[in-house]
Amino acid sequence: MATQDEVEELKLILGDCVLADQTLSEIIDAAPTMAKATELAWQRLAADRVTMVNVSEAGSSRSLGDVFKNTLSMAQFAREVNVVAPVRRATVVRKIVRE
Repeated sequence: MATQDEVEELKLILGDCVLADQTLSEIIDAAPTMAKATELAWQRLAADRVTMVNVSEAGSSRSLGDVFKNTLSMAQFAREVNVVAPVRRATVVRKIVRE
C-alpha cells in the first residue's frame, strides 16, 4: 500500500489532480517506480477526458478536445523522462500560444 507521502508526491507532480487518493494509491502500487506511476496517472486522466470535444455555439468556442490531447502529451512526457516531484510548488507564468 502506498504511503500518504507517496500520494502527496504524485499529487504535486500532476498538479490540479481530480483523482482520489485511493486511486492514486492504487496507481502507485501497480507501478515499479514513481516515474511509471506518473505515466499511468496521466494515462488515467486522459481516459477520463477522452469524450471531451471542441464546442462552438453562439459565437463562442471552447477547445475542450485539446484537454485530451494535452493530457496524452503529459503521459508521453512522463514516459520519456524521469519526472521527479518539485521541491516546492511555484507559480509559473507563460505567454499564451494560439495555434
